[in-house]
Amino acid sequence: MEPADLIAAWTLVRAPQRVARAHHLQIVVSDRCNLACAGCLKSDPKHRPTNRNLPLAQLERALAHLRPRVVTLLGEGDPLLHPDFAALVRAVTDRGARALVATNLSVGDQGTFEQLLDAGLDGVKVTLSHSDRERYREIKGRDIFEEVTGRLATLMAVRAARGAGRPRVMLEFWIDSDSAGEVEEHLRLAAAHGVHSVQFLLHRPEQQRGPLSLAEAARQHLRAAAELARRGGLRTNLDALVAEPSNGRVEPAARCALPWLRAYVDLDGRAGPCVDWVTKARSDADMALDDVASGGPHECFSGPAFRSLRASFRAGEAPHAICSGCTKGRLASLRGAARARA
Repeated sequence: MEPADLIAAWTLVRAPQRVARAHHLQIVVSDRCNLACAGCLKSDPKHRPTNRNLPLAQLERALAHLRPRVVTLLGEGDPLLHPDFAALVRAVTDRGARALVATNLSVGDQGTFEQLLDAGLDGVKVTLSHSDRERYREIKGRDIFEEVTGRLATLMAVRAARGAGRPRVMLEFWIDSDSAGEVEEHLRLAAAHGVHSVQFLLHRPEQQRGPLSLAEAARQHLRAAAELARRGGLRTNLDALVAEPSNGRVEPAARCALPWLRAYVDLDGRAGPCVDWVTKARSDADMALDDVASGGPHECFSGPAFRSLRASFRAGEAPHAICSGCTKGRLASLRGAARARA
């Protein structure tokens, strides 16, 4: 098993209530956005970004409280729009943590990428959405597919010039039963650019509360795509997506390992195990988590809010409706993501 698999397995079997530090910190560093993605609230004039950026001191405070081993810098838009993004990366690596970024590559040039590599950036996840120009435009609201893939090529060229195998570059696509047949096209684009891996996320409609499922025809497409990826030496999480649970049933949401592994922190310093918890469960006053800066150093991740969450999951109870049917923190999902990244 990969190290992340071992950690996930340990949390599910041992599950202590107190955890000294977060394995993975996901932190929003900017809400600047230059796209108009279909279905995104930020595309609605009533919910436009406030153009805020996380101050460096606030990131350093979160790092001191959570002491993560891995940090993913996120944006409610794109984190590369933060004017001092390289300094944020340096703050993470100076603490001995791995620095990753999740971006749509709607901005960036050779100089930007060189600065980030100099700061120690270890991984880049590019949410590409689609491998076809017209479909990309429909999803993202802007006709910049060629620009984005051009930036991807530039990033890969800068990476190759360094000759160090870093940062690892992953492409991410959203799929469902209706779009499973497009997966091989996505893999061909990934192979053409020489990226390290591809991760596929299953689209879950907002109103869906039950377990995610794929039609058998879609599973067949994904199995064929997984074999194509293996032959091409491309890492993916496709095997995990099509794997049937050993007991023939979907693992319950109450087996979620994220409260033991991850802290997600938004621009206001609110913390939780995942983005859905912070943005949706946060509105319930009795389920609110402590702000990341509350208490003393090392207290946030082992504080009462996170311990309460762990107690619920340990008892087999989903603590909120958003957890019903969610598979993000299942061991199989974590395994698939870890093997795609490894």
